[in-house]
Amino acid sequence: MNIMEYKRIIENLRAGRTPREIITFFEYPKSIYDVAKRYVTLKRSEEGSLKGKLAKRKNNKNSGTQRIKELILHTLYVLKT
Repeated sequence: MNIMEYKRIIENLRAGRTPREIITFFEYPKSIYDVAKRYVTLKRSEEGSLKGKLAKRKNNKNSGTQRIKELILHTLYVLKT
């Protein structure tokens, strides 16, 4: 199989087709089961490695919500004194 066939297989797996459907439609050999197994394994390992590791957003000092918070805190400080 060449790279274009691999891409076609992966696209069809992502679209939700089963390996049996891909074999029947494109008349590929049964080696697609190996490709599908590797794809599913890789997908699961990527999902597992991303759990709890999503980057937190940085606070942008120029954002509107940050300026409002600072204004409220400054107003409260001024009112206390």
